[in-house]
This record gives sequence, C-alpha cells and structure tokens, in this order.
Amino acid sequence: EAGAALDAVVAGLWLPAADGAALERVEALALSPESSRRWSRIPVDLPAPVTEAFRTGALVAVAGEEATARFPVLADVFARDGLRAVVALPLVVD
Repeated sequence: EAGAALDAVVAGLWLPAADGAALERVEALALSPESSRRWSRIPVDLPAPVTEAFRTGALVAVAGEEATARFPVLADVFARDGLRAVVALPLVVD
C-alpha cells in the first residue's frame, strides 16, 4: 500500500533474515520476474540502497547516473524495470 500511496513504479519491503546475513523481501510491487528473483534475498554487505539504509539507519535517495555510479548493481534493474530513481527508507520498530 505504501508504494501505491507514493505513486511508486516499483516498491518493496525487506526484513532482516534470521541469520542476519541478508535482507529478505516480504513484499513487492511491480518488479519484473527477473528482478523479483534477483532481489528476493540481498546480502547485507552488497552495495545497494536498501542495504545501505539498513546498515546506516539513514535514508538513501539516488537518481539517474549517480544511482548507477554509486550502486553499479542497479544498472540492470534500472534498464529492465525502467527505474530512474531509488529511495530506501529504514523502518525502525521500538
């Protein structure tokens, strides 16, 4: 629902895996089948917006060439899914 509320083209929610070594996707909106498989489990040390937000506890927002230069792993998903920007927000529950 959050993705639709924000008028996002693609949205996802990842939670820490039990082993702490990865983030596991629990929800996705409009990912291509290939991207859905690729981004279902993300090692926390992979340089990507969602893992950086998780590790730092800070918002990560990147667009265009800056996004793919800072996070080369995004190049294929940008091309395949038509993305132009990514915003990753860490959600903290007390």
